[in-house]
Amino acid sequence: MVAWFPPLSGFLKLNTDGASQGNPGVAGADGLLRNEAADWILGFTAHLGICTSVAAELYAIRTGLSLAWNSLHPLGTIIEDVRSLKARNWIIKFQHTYREGNFCVDVLSKMACTIDEELMVFYSPLTEISSFLDADSR
Repeated sequence: MVAWFPPLSGFLKLNTDGASQGNPGVAGADGLLRNEAADWILGFTAHLGICTSVAAELYAIRTGLSLAWNSLHPLGTIIEDVRSLKARNWIIKFQHTYREGNFCVDVLSKMACTIDEELMVFYSPLTEISSFLDADSR
């Protein structure tokens, strides 16, 4: 018998589909995430423009997995972005430093809480941290 079967207890099930009207043709992708009780966790649909049916299927899988991860972990999107940047062709070392040893960026982070801009980039030191930069270089 062809039917939907729930995942095992403690797991979620992602069902996806992609379709194109022609190959290539106008395409869409969708998915649905449910738990073992068949409860709706999330669903999505996406208009893809023109692509093949295989591309639509793959887009549905990628989107479903990404949405599932990001919706189930409050920091999922940021974690994935960091992993993606870390995976590039360079060497990165993550190391915790207490505020006292990282005072310059502590000052900047406190300043960020008071600005209206989404992002500010500085190409020369700010007067607010110049003395701390000098102390770090000694």
